[in-house]
Amino acid sequence: LESGSIDIIYGGASRQALRLRSAGYQLIQGPGPLVQVFRINTTTGPFRNEKFRQAFNFLMDRQAILQVGYAGLGEVTALPWAPASPAADKSYNSTYAFDIEKGKALLAASGLSKADMENWKIMVNGGDPSSAAISQVVQATLAKAGLNVQLDVLGTPEFTTALLAGKFNALFGGIGNIQKFPTRVTTNSIYRTSKNPVLGDPHPHPAYVAAIDRVNQTFGSGAEVKAAYDNLNKAMVEAAFAIPTNTYDIGLIVAAKNVGGIVREIDNMPV
Repeated sequence: LESGSIDIIYGGASRQALRLRSAGYQLIQGPGPLVQVFRINTTTGPFRNEKFRQAFNFLMDRQAILQVGYAGLGEVTALPWAPASPAADKSYNSTYAFDIEKGKALLAASGLSKADMENWKIMVNGGDPSSAAISQVVQATLAKAGLNVQLDVLGTPEFTTALLAGKFNALFGGIGNIQKFPTRVTTNSIYRTSKNPVLGDPHPHPAYVAAIDRVNQTFGSGAEVKAAYDNLNKAMVEAAFAIPTNTYDIGLIVAAKNVGGIVREIDNMPV
């Protein structure tokens, strides 16, 4: 691109994309980023305890995760929505901002022993530098909160097999379909309301399932719809089986200055 032999790069990494934008090239983003989510298997170890899980709403240093994993290219979020989603609510970013003391208070309220609270691992995809880096950030943050947690680094094939089978305690993974109608989030494995490969059947968090059903049965654009979205957001944060941290782009487009006519559709595919 810099030599002029090509005009467009599709699928670049965040740091290189930002460097090229600073050099005057076009960085073309769209409404359909993914959201990075700390996925929790609530059927294992200390994660069966709701207060323990809820502590992680405050123990995620989202700004550090965004910077280390994606060079700051994206937005922090405490909810699993892209900014384009009708259910997006930035007030949650303040309510559940990184706060070690609030996290420690919930850990104490869990009633679990220190040994119980440390009886789990973060599974890491060793083939994904971003998720490996942010897992290390979280490991260091948890140590400041008094939790010494190990990383279980696997090759991509082994990681994918364990991910799809729900054979993990916790891990980072991106989710999509979060810029569309809110209940499209249930197409992602950790958010499924039935046949959930991680949490099983029946779903262990009925308030979340009921909140999804309520959104599906509420139509229009008035107060009832907003109340249904608010109810879903509250149910997600309280159940705390998945802790969103930030948006990030895949398939980044960087183009020469004289290229025009390129847009991104709702799934961020180029048109």
